[in-house]
Amino acid sequence: MVNWQANQDAARARIDAANAQTKLALAQFDGTVLRSLREAESALNTYVHDLQKERSAIAARDQARIAADYARRLQSGGRITQLAVLDAQRVLASAELSLAQLQAGISDDQVAIFLALGGGWQQSVAANQTAHPQGSD
Repeated sequence: MVNWQANQDAARARIDAANAQTKLALAQFDGTVLRSLREAESALNTYVHDLQKERSAIAARDQARIAADYARRLQSGGRITQLAVLDAQRVLASAELSLAQLQAGISDDQVAIFLALGGGWQQSVAANQTAHPQGSD
């Protein structure tokens, strides 16, 4: 009878250990999901913010282009100096540079969103299978 009781206690201990491991795995999974959601939310917020900045930069570039064209016309009419035209062109070039940098950042934002939403996992699975083919364990 003592042997039977010991077996039953051992079985219950294994069941309790399995339950504890299941709870731990679930907690780790929940943590991973929450972390992924935070990353996705952060990436989306950055993307939206950068899109808003892009709209402003486009408007600034368009206004700088109008000002540079206007300065060229005024200079050809003899009303302003070449220095004023060069300054307007400098402002336009600066606005175009800012817009290009923002657009590059938006591309990075799109990649960050893709990765935060789980993109690219197929490639890592394929690489892992190449590095550790089945049956080589």
